[in-house]
Amino acid sequence: MVSGYSNYLTFEKKYKTMKAKRNITGVIAIVMFVIGMISCGKPDPFKTGTHCAAKWTDGSYWGATITGNTGGKYQIRYDDGTTGEVMLADLKSMCAKEDIKAGDKVLAVWSVNGKMYNGTVQDIQATGATIKWDDGSTPTVVQFSNITK
Repeated sequence: MVSGYSNYLTFEKKYKTMKAKRNITGVIAIVMFVIGMISCGKPDPFKTGTHCAAKWTDGSYWGATITGNTGGKYQIRYDDGTTGEVMLADLKSMCAKEDIKAGDKVLAVWSVNGKMYNGTVQDIQATGATIKWDDGSTPTVVQFSNITK
């Protein structure tokens, strides 16, 4: 009888250990999934060829295109032709029409060189939004592909 009870305790201990490991693995899987959902609800939306907003060394954002990804670092070509390498935390997805509404605070490309500036969405149009710039510049229409939050 003691031997059977001892075997039961050994089994129960192994089962609890296995169950705990499975729970930890499940928690890790959930955490990794959530981390992957960081931008616009999609896992890692920054594939090669994706246009996005990328942080420059001075902390400002510029329009850029992903040219590669190695070891968690993204190689990019800024819209002004400069190249660089940034981490995921330094990238922002551009908005689709359904992602923004009048009154939203945004970063948007103000000029052809790709630098992004702070502004507020005044109006939504078919292909872009009218942005009222925080610096007082005249509001302009910016394509959705050049607007991020």
